[in-house]
This record gives sequence, structure tokens and C-alpha cells, in this order.
Amino acid sequence: MVGNDREDDKEVTILNRKLKWDGQALTLTADDKHVREILREFSLTDESRGITIPVDLEVTTPGEDELLEGKDITKFRGLAARANYLGQDRCDIQFATKEISRHMAKPTKGSMTRIKRLARYLLEVPEGVIRYDSEGTKMDKILVYVDSDWAGCKVTRASTSGGAITWGGGLLKSWSKTQGSVALSSGEAEFYAAVKGCAEGIGLRSLLADLGITVAVEVVQDSTAAKGTASRIGIGKIKHLDTGWLWIQDVVRAGLITLRKINGKVNLADLLTKPKSVAEAVRLSSALGFLP
Repeated sequence: MVGNDREDDKEVTILNRKLKWDGQALTLTADDKHVREILREFSLTDESRGITIPVDLEVTTPGEDELLEGKDITKFRGLAARANYLGQDRCDIQFATKEISRHMAKPTKGSMTRIKRLARYLLEVPEGVIRYDSEGTKMDKILVYVDSDWAGCKVTRASTSGGAITWGGGLLKSWSKTQGSVALSSGEAEFYAAVKGCAEGIGLRSLLADLGITVAVEVVQDSTAAKGTASRIGIGKIKHLDTGWLWIQDVVRAGLITLRKINGKVNLADLLTKPKSVAEAVRLSSALGFLP
């Protein structure tokens, strides 16, 4: 038990994550063992040069078409899996680890260069902490921020869905996923991202209900087109839209989920859809309660 009482613990370790109570807030620190292991594999030390952007899709990576062989394949997959696990607790690297994991089946020399770039970012930003304040927070709803980067992949033209769920100002869950369907417009890509966010929000609300906690779910996005598609009945002008996506219209109409549009500059899920510098990552992630 972590709390203020004398017999309560003030710091515990859960799956190598450190959970600490300082009297005003809980902080969750990611397992730094994975950072150390990734840096060790590339022989990076405190004297090595770090970088401030974990992935750069605009730069052509040398060796992009040269497949890795033998032990290098095993090394890449091990590092990618370690980075992906670390990303569960670090929203600042989730987009980068998602892009790296897309190369698990056929890793190339360019894939290894990408993960080394992530390692240099971790050298610059080795720690990530999620803070949960105990005062001045509203606990009656969870906010689900969703966003998309339309056709962000230059090869497949696939889009990315990014999302983050907060409760009382603290980050509970975040994700960065490549969309399975190729969207033909930015509004369609944003709609797919909203559907993903609604599903995650409903799931988390059910989990809280099992714990005896009742909350509402509000999905926050910056797309008028996506909000309109989710709020109406039927596919409208999007003739090719699979009807399997339209369940969101039922839950919105039934009042089980509310939708809210905000300015794109303050959409916190933007962090999960494209490369961000440390400065921009800090601006967005700190609003989520994550402190890189």
C-alpha cells in the first residue's frame, strides 16, 4: 500500500517500474534497464553524442535495401523488442518504436541505423516519468486525445493513429499505430483514429467500472470531418467506408461517448503521430503528465 499513513510504503517497484509517493503526487518511472542495454549494444557512453529527435522520416537511411544477415537479424529484433517494451511507459518514443517495429520481418541495415538513432536519443533523454497529482484534478471523466498523420508513410502511404488517455490529468495509456486501411483523405484518417480512441476509452471505462469507479468518456480531436462522420448516421459521401467502422455512430448517438473538437496545436495526441523534437515533445507530453 502506497500512501500517507505511517505504515504505508512511499516507494514500490512493479515490474521494474518505480512508483513513488511524495505526499502530493504519484510518479511512475520507466524501467531504465532497457535504456542501459540499448546504449550498451551500441557502445554509447556519457561522452557520446546524443540527438533530440528519435526518428526522422525525411532523411534517406543508408543501406535501406540491404537485408541484415545472421546474428545481426537477431540483434536488431532483440533491440526493437526492448525499445517497444520501453515505449509502453514512454510516450515520447512510441512513434519511433512503432516505425522501427515495422521492420521486424525483414530488417535491413537502414533499420539498424534507425534504432541506433533512437539509442542516441535515449542517451540525450534517458529517463521518463509520469506524474499523477492528487489535488486540483477532476476524476469524473477520462479524456481520450486522438490524432492522425495522413499518408505519413512515404512508401505505403499508410497513416498513423495516435492516442492518449488521461484521467485527472495523468496519463493512463497511449499508443501509436499504423492504420491497416489506406485512407483517401485526412478526414478519413482522422475518423479511423477516432474509432481506435473510442474503443480504447470504452475498454478503460469498463476496467474502472470493475474497480467500482464510474467515469464518462470524452474523445478529443482536431478534425471537423471526422467528428461529423462519427456523429451522423451512415457513410455519407465516403462511399468506400467499410460499415464495420460505423459502430462508433451508435455509441455517440446513445450518449455513451461524447466528442469534442479542439485546435490542432493543443491536441496532445499529435506527439504520437509524427517525429517531434525534445522541445515540442516536452510541450505536449508535459500536458499529459509525462516528464521526459
